[in-house]
Amino acid sequence: MMGIALSQVILESKLAQYASRFRAMSAAKDRADETFSETRLNFNRARRGLKDERLKEIINGMRKKTNAMTTGVTL
Repeated sequence: MMGIALSQVILESKLAQYASRFRAMSAAKDRADETFSETRLNFNRARRGLKDERLKEIINGMRKKTNAMTTGVTL
């Protein structure tokens, strides 16, 4: 009877340890997912900013060219 009780205590201890590890790994995965999402969002914002800046440069170049053509100035 004593051996069965001791075995049960050991199994419950191992189960508690596994449950604790599982909770810790789940929390770590959630934090990693959140960090990845934030990083992806920041990357996409930076990429969008670069595209917007390039587009502004192109538009400004076209405006200068159009203004030069209307005023007769050659570039």
